[in-house]
Amino acid sequence: MSHRWIVWAALAMGSIPLVGCASARHVQNFPDGGVVAIPANSNHWPFYYRNKALELIQESAPTGYEIVMEEEATRSVVTETSTRKTTTPAPALVLEGVQVASGDYPGYDEPRLASVSFPLRKEQEDTEELSRETEFKEWRIHYRRK
Repeated sequence: MSHRWIVWAALAMGSIPLVGCASARHVQNFPDGGVVAIPANSNHWPFYYRNKALELIQESAPTGYEIVMEEEATRSVVTETSTRKTTTPAPALVLEGVQVASGDYPGYDEPRLASVSFPLRKEQEDTEELSRETEFKEWRIHYRRK
């Protein structure tokens, strides 16, 4: 099999799941008409959304129909929020070479030198929250039965 056929087969197999995913659907249905929604107002290969919408309207109104209005509408809004916390250690005053008594440390008989640390304030914790909204739109066709 040539390289070209492998590429075409891969493209065809990859587009099969997409063809059935999004199509025309009734959003509202009234006795005298309704509203059909499609993902986009396009009529190009491989989806032909507009043709599918008109077929659905024709099934719903076999005696004829009139398109009253078309509009882009928001189907849904998704909000993603992420939180980031950062902790800043507290600055400290460190004293080197402080003499400590032997009684402070069991097992040591002689005085010794040590480092002593005094925090100047508490740890600082900052929280940053980021939110992002994404609108998903669709094309709606309002029609009236004749």
